[in-house]
Amino acid sequence: MLDNRQYTGCTINFMTTEVSYKVHKTVRNPEDQWQIIPNTQEAIIDEDTFNRVHELREHKHRYTACGRTSLFSGLVFCGDCGSKMYFGAANTMKPNLDFFRCSQYKDNRGGCKIHYIRNEVLYQLVFDVIKQAADFISQYEDVFLYLYNKEHELMIAKNLAACKHRVIANRNRIQDLDKLIARAYEDNVLGRIDDERYRSMTAEFEKEQRELKEQQKKDEAALKNASQEKADLHVFLNAIRECIDLKELNGTIVNTLIQRIEVFNPVKVNGKRHVPVKIYFTAVGVLDIPDEDEILKIMCEISKDKKASA
Repeated sequence: MLDNRQYTGCTINFMTTEVSYKVHKTVRNPEDQWQIIPNTQEAIIDEDTFNRVHELREHKHRYTACGRTSLFSGLVFCGDCGSKMYFGAANTMKPNLDFFRCSQYKDNRGGCKIHYIRNEVLYQLVFDVIKQAADFISQYEDVFLYLYNKEHELMIAKNLAACKHRVIANRNRIQDLDKLIARAYEDNVLGRIDDERYRSMTAEFEKEQRELKEQQKKDEAALKNASQEKADLHVFLNAIRECIDLKELNGTIVNTLIQRIEVFNPVKVNGKRHVPVKIYFTAVGVLDIPDEDEILKIMCEISKDKKASA
């Protein structure tokens, strides 16, 4: 199926062809045979908004039989098995007892333990984490960006450099293999190599081409995702700045800021039951807020970097 997100604003040639000049049936060409010309059509909305809307549509809230839903539907996952956690509610239950439970748990017959958390508890956890993040970033945005760049961009830059190098090298090798296949065909037709040798050579060339094209797709996707992460960071910062005086959560805030929530099996802390939860922010991941001593240390590092670059 054509990915509209990937080809928005592009002109695509050679998507289809006819079987032959005698058989006029139209068939679809493989994607690696398409000619894709980007940015040939003016976008109705900007790409960042388009991508974000499609991402939000993947987290549609499905209502339960009693008509209740959760702000976090589609975002909650089991921290151990990775499966989605389903929202549960019923007319016989009070709203404060609505819950999420691992989809792989089936009355001790499934592939996972119960992994249960009440929606009300999850709401308060997410609210507190967003408030803490907003307070921290509003006061120390330079510190936040310094930590983000240190943890994300250095690693991304290293990976992207390797991706870019492979993309160029693989593209050249694929072209060389095309020439080798054509030459082998010519040698076979002219009798320079026998049929068995020709089949063996072309099979090896084509196998290598398939592997290179598969790697090419992965690397190109990684390069595209890197640029999307920068756009997501911009969206995240704009949204988190508006949460300084946050009074309650709504769907826009949750789906803009939160990418994923992982709920783990309960543990006992000081004799009390505690459910570990990891909240992943869009573009940022799990945000570890430094204490005052760490903040002062980072601010000194920022000051030194500015003097060194001046």
